[in-house]
Amino acid sequence: MENNKCCAIVLNYNSIDDTKELVFNLQILDNLDEIVIVDNDSPDHSFIKLKEFFRGFTDVYVVKTDKNRGYSYGNNYGAKFILNNFESKYILITNPDVTIPNKNFVKNIVKYLERDPKLAAVTGLMLNYNENLIFSQIAWRIPSFFNYIFMSSDLVRKMYNPIKYKYLDFIGVNEGLSYVECLPGSCFVIRSEILRKVGFFDENLFLYCEEVVLAKKIEQLGLTNGLSFNDFFIHKHFEKRSINDEIKLYLLLSKSRFYYTFNYTKFGKILSPIHLLSILLGMIEKLIILSVKILSQEIVKWLK
Repeated sequence: MENNKCCAIVLNYNSIDDTKELVFNLQILDNLDEIVIVDNDSPDHSFIKLKEFFRGFTDVYVVKTDKNRGYSYGNNYGAKFILNNFESKYILITNPDVTIPNKNFVKNIVKYLERDPKLAAVTGLMLNYNENLIFSQIAWRIPSFFNYIFMSSDLVRKMYNPIKYKYLDFIGVNEGLSYVECLPGSCFVIRSEILRKVGFFDENLFLYCEEVVLAKKIEQLGLTNGLSFNDFFIHKHFEKRSINDEIKLYLLLSKSRFYYTFNYTKFGKILSPIHLLSILLGMIEKLIILSVKILSQEIVKWLK
């Protein structure tokens, strides 16, 4: 019998309730075997609590990293645990704040991968917490150096997003599936051998651009990724951000983009000062926009 086994990684960080809910969700999915919860050194004692809660579950394993080193390190830890302990041909990588309503999700995704050797990873349509589809977030092109220069400005990106697909073509070999370059890192199935071949996720990235680097490495192997229009998952991520959070996230995103362009794009090294300048200008723009937003809110309060 051909091995089409699929194991799952759930990366937890201070998300005990979401992680429990997702694990119960995953347990009812067809074609999914062992589930590995990786606690990314959560300060809320998640590891101890999850280890105790899932004690006696034969299909759930709870492991812990020595330090929170981000998405890449945590998922690599889980992937290596799976490859060292189970003969799993595929790995489902998923965030704890994900829900997969269709029990055939993994089964369908694996079928696509079984049919088409050109595919490295596949996912379904990502819906947001309101269960709406945002086209620019379901998949996107691998960014060039100049793409990220323009995208340092939120205003420019909103007017013209150079990595957004204008449309997606279906391919004949896999009905209902389109070849795409980058998949959202919140939920996808990847071939274990490909993840090993590309050297896993780049652990120099703490957050953001992990899926972009992965897509770049997959492209260098002459492979691509796939997006199924017959399957979907819900990413429930939502948070109200303070001004300080907005600034911190912009800087973290910019740092990851700079790392990507410097190490993985044609002009990244020689033109790195230009990228740094674009980040600085983008930061100034963001501060102006946030200041105007605060001022507008104060005026509205005063008028009331």
